[in-house]
Amino acid sequence: MRVRGLMLLFALSATVAGGLFMTGVLMLGMGLKMNSLRDDVPISAFGYKDISPLEIPDYHYHAETSYLSHKLEKKQKRRRDMVAKVCHENGIRTTTRIRPDLLQYIYVNDQHKMLYCAIPKVACTNWKRVLFLLSGKSNITNALDLSANFVHSNANYSQYVRTLNSFSEEDIEMRLATYVKFFFVRNPLERILSAYRNKFAARYSTYFQERFGRKIIKRYRKNPSTESLTHGHDVTFAEFVRYLLDPRTSKESQLNMHWLHYYKICHPCLIKYDIIGKYETLFPDSQYVLEKVGADRLVSFPSKVSYPGPRTSSLLAAAYSKIAPEDIHKLWEMYAVDFAMFGYGYPDFTEKKTAHKIIHKG
Repeated sequence: MRVRGLMLLFALSATVAGGLFMTGVLMLGMGLKMNSLRDDVPISAFGYKDISPLEIPDYHYHAETSYLSHKLEKKQKRRRDMVAKVCHENGIRTTTRIRPDLLQYIYVNDQHKMLYCAIPKVACTNWKRVLFLLSGKSNITNALDLSANFVHSNANYSQYVRTLNSFSEEDIEMRLATYVKFFFVRNPLERILSAYRNKFAARYSTYFQERFGRKIIKRYRKNPSTESLTHGHDVTFAEFVRYLLDPRTSKESQLNMHWLHYYKICHPCLIKYDIIGKYETLFPDSQYVLEKVGADRLVSFPSKVSYPGPRTSSLLAAAYSKIAPEDIHKLWEMYAVDFAMFGYGYPDFTEKKTAHKIIHKG
């Protein structure tokens, strides 16, 4: 009997130990994926580079969902509170009522009750692709099958996805009160560089080169060539920065959408957004949006970037090393509201050219 009792006790101990070991493995796996949701740690740091959240292995999904959802909710509350604080402290309120002309960049999906304010150069091409798929008005099922030209062509895209300003005032109020409202931002200086690369450095951007490039070259370049003045095809980043900082630029007309301030596009001091996504945490934030509107099993956010070549973030320090420190400071002053409102600190490019440091708070 004593031998049989000892054998039973040994078997029970082994079972408990094995269970503790498996629990430890589960917690370790959860810890790695939880860390990936920190604002300052990109999802690629854990081996998920350029992978949609729906393509990440679904191990222990149900055990993690509640905790991750709670963590994301807290992060979103911090972001909303920061926006409200900056709006209040700076007295920013563009109007006492929401006029339709302020809503031209907010796209509507009635099927999932979502409103997306599109900010250029912050993954707006892929988000507009997602909204197109969710409209259910086409047989296309792969977001990347939709060209960037198509989703940015108002004449074609508007047949599938309407903007909020196209509705009646009563319908606008109903949607603002009941739909999930969201937009995405990124480090303002990174967005400026991204806009320059896309609109002036890319060969296909002849519209921007002719409309803005020729003026920039004529105004800021000494002894420009006839070819440059004719085509505006070789604007330097330093010349583009001078154009942005020139007081004449904003006096002549409103800044172009691709470098206009975030708070002047989406009006977060007037419209109370539910979700504020960030480019630095693009995939988990996008997945969170899709889950909130119940579309996470219907579509996944595209895992590939649209722009070819190296990521803009990897070029940031090298590009701004050619800009005078006083001009970087002026850019910070120019976009100070965006920096403060969305938790981006003062830019620091004093480290190696291959790296950059920008304080980022969730």
